[in-house]
Amino acid sequence: QQNLTVSQPTGRIWLLGDGKTANAPVSQYNFGGSLTVSQGILLIDPRSATAMPAGTWVTFAGPALVQTAGQIQIFASQTNGTVFSSGNFTLNSGSSVTIGGNTATATGQSVTMVVAGAMTTALGTTITGNGQGFGGRAGPGVGPNGFYGASGGGHGGPGGIGQGASTTGIAYGNTFRPMSLGSGGGGNIHSNCGTINANTGGSGGAALRVVVGGTFSHSGTIDMDGTIGTSVGPSCTYTWAGGGGSGGSIWIDTGIWTGVGSVSASGGPGRSTTMVAAAGGSGGGSGGRIAVYYNSSTYSGTVQALGGGGSGMEYGGRGTIYLYDKSASFSHTIYLYDKSASFSHLMVNGGGLQTNTYWTDAGGVSLSRPAWILNDPVNGATTPQSFTFSRITLLNYGDVLLPYALWDMTVQSVDGDQTGVLFTIGTTDLTPCGSVLPMSVYVYPTGTFVLAPVMDVRGVYVAVHGTLSGAQQNLTISQTTGKMWLFGDGKTLGAPVSQYNFGGSLTVSQGILLIDPRSATAMPAGTWVTFAGPALVQTAGQIQIFASQTNGTVFSSGNFTLNSGSSVTIGGNTATATGQSVTMVVAGAMTTATGTTITGNGQGFGGRTGVGNGPNGFYGASGGGHGGPGGIGQGASTTGIAYGNTFRPTSLGSGGGGNIHSN
Repeated sequence: QQNLTVSQPTGRIWLLGDGKTANAPVSQYNFGGSLTVSQGILLIDPRSATAMPAGTWVTFAGPALVQTAGQIQIFASQTNGTVFSSGNFTLNSGSSVTIGGNTATATGQSVTMVVAGAMTTALGTTITGNGQGFGGRAGPGVGPNGFYGASGGGHGGPGGIGQGASTTGIAYGNTFRPMSLGSGGGGNIHSNCGTINANTGGSGGAALRVVVGGTFSHSGTIDMDGTIGTSVGPSCTYTWAGGGGSGGSIWIDTGIWTGVGSVSASGGPGRSTTMVAAAGGSGGGSGGRIAVYYNSSTYSGTVQALGGGGSGMEYGGRGTIYLYDKSASFSHTIYLYDKSASFSHLMVNGGGLQTNTYWTDAGGVSLSRPAWILNDPVNGATTPQSFTFSRITLLNYGDVLLPYALWDMTVQSVDGDQTGVLFTIGTTDLTPCGSVLPMSVYVYPTGTFVLAPVMDVRGVYVAVHGTLSGAQQNLTISQTTGKMWLFGDGKTLGAPVSQYNFGGSLTVSQGILLIDPRSATAMPAGTWVTFAGPALVQTAGQIQIFASQTNGTVFSSGNFTLNSGSSVTIGGNTATATGQSVTMVVAGAMTTATGTTITGNGQGFGGRTGVGNGPNGFYGASGGGHGGPGGIGQGASTTGIAYGNTFRPTSLGSGGGGNIHSN
C-alpha cells in the first residue's frame, strides 16, 4: 500500500489482466504509494484477458519515477484500453516506456497515461509504440496487396501506391481526438521459379493519450511510427516488397507544455523491388494523427506526422497535427471540434517530400495525397459538420483535405511556405485570412472556396472545378509560379456551371490565368468569364483561353490592356464540325502594346483532321484548306477544300494531310 520498487536488470513485475489488488475489480491495480523502477521492468499486460468492460487500470497514488535503465511496458486491453495513473511521473535519461496497441476491435485499443501533477521526460528518454499497431495486411486503412510492390497503409492520409497495386490504404481516424492504431502495409503472394514467395507490409504505430494536470516538460522522444515493409528475394532476379505501415495516434492534454523534445506519428517507408520490366517499389505508409491541448506553451521541440518515403513509388500521405490553446476558449474544450473551438491550430508538415508521385486530374493539375480532416466515425456523406480553426499552417509540401460535401470549414488565419495544398470537397471559407494566399487551393466539383474580397494568387495556384465565392473586388495573379485555373465544371457563386462573374478587376502581373473548359461537356451556353472592371496583363503575365466543346468561350472585361512582354494564348476546340472559338468582349478600350502577342498558332484542328484537312499523299501530302484550297502535295491528287465564312469567320483552321507507306 505504500511504495513499490523494481530494481536490478532482472527485476520484473507482471501485472496481468486477470489479476488485481485487494478489494479491486479484476484487472484493476490500486497502489497507495509510489513507484520506482531503477532497473528492470514493470510490465502491464492484459492482452490475454477478455472480460474487462472498464478496461485495465493501474494507479499509483504517489509519484512514479523511472531511472536510467528502467523500463515500463504498457499494453492495451481488448476492451477500453489500458490506463496508467500516478501523482507525478518522471523519466530520467536512459529510461523508456513501451506502448503496445490491441487489435481486437475495428480501430484498435489505446493506452492512456494520466498524471495528476507534473510529467517530466528528460533528454535521452523514449516513449515508443513504433510498429505496435495493426500488423502487415491488417487494419482499417490496410494497404492493398501488389504483385511486385504493395501499397502503404493509410491513417491520417492515404498510403502511397505500390508498383503492383491499383489502390491504396484509406484515411481514417479522428483529427481532434486521435485514438486509432496505425494500419499495416500491403504484401504480396506469388510464385516464381517454382517457389511460393510471401511477404507482408510494415506494422502501424500504436496509440497513446497523455493527460497531465500540471506541467508536461518533454525533452525526450514520443514515437508512434509505422515500420518499413518486409521484402522477399532476390529470386530469379526478382525482389518483392511490402508497403510501409501508417503512423499511429498521440493525444496530449496538459496544463503547461514545455521542453525541446520530439513527438512523431510518421509512416513507415516502402522498399525497393527489382523485376525484369523495370525497377520500382512499394508505397510508404501515411502519417498518423497528433493532437495537443494546452493552457500555455513554450514547447520548442518538433511535432511531425510525415508520410513514409516510397521506394521508387509513392510516398505515404501526410498525417494531421492539431494544436489547441484551451485558455482561449471554453472550459469544456477537450471534447469540442465544432465552431466553438475557435482557438485551434491545424498543422500539416509534408517533410519536404515534393517527389511524391502525383496523380493528374482531367485539367492537367498534378496532385498529391493529402492529410484528411476527420471527426468521429460518422456518415460524412449525410451528416453535416462544421469546423473553425484559428489558424492553419501547411509547410514543406504539407497538403490537407476537407473530405465531404456537407462539411464546412472557416479559417481565421493561414500561413505556410507556398508549397502546401488545401483540398476542399465541402465549403472552405478563408475570408478572414487577408488577400495573399500562402498555399495552393484545389476545389472539387462539390466544393466551395470562399475568397477574401481582394485576392492575390501569389506564387501558388487555385484550381476551380467547383464554386468560387468572394473576390468580388479585385483578383491579382503575381509571381511567376502564380496560377489560377478556371475549369468548365466550375463557376462563381450564383452563376450557372461554367460561368465565372467577378465584380472587380483582373491584374496578371506575372503567372497565368488559365480558362480551360475542354474537359466539360454539358455547357449549352458555352463558357463565360466576366470581369466588371478592367483587365491588365503586365510584362511576363499570361492568359490562356481555351474554347469549350459547345458554343466556345467568352472572356469579357471593362477595358483590356496588354503591356509589352505579356501574352494571350487562344486554344480552339475540335468537338464540332468546324470547331469552337474564343471571343474576347471588351466594353471599353482594348490596348495591345508593342511586344505583346495574342496567339493561337497550331491550336485548331490537328494534322489529318478538320473540314478542309489535306488529303494524304505517298511522298508529299496536300495542305489543309480554309480561306482557300490547300496546296497539292507530290503524292496527292486533290487538296484540302475551302470553307468558313468570309464575313463572320469563327472556324478553326484544318490540318494538313499525311502519308502512310512502307519503304
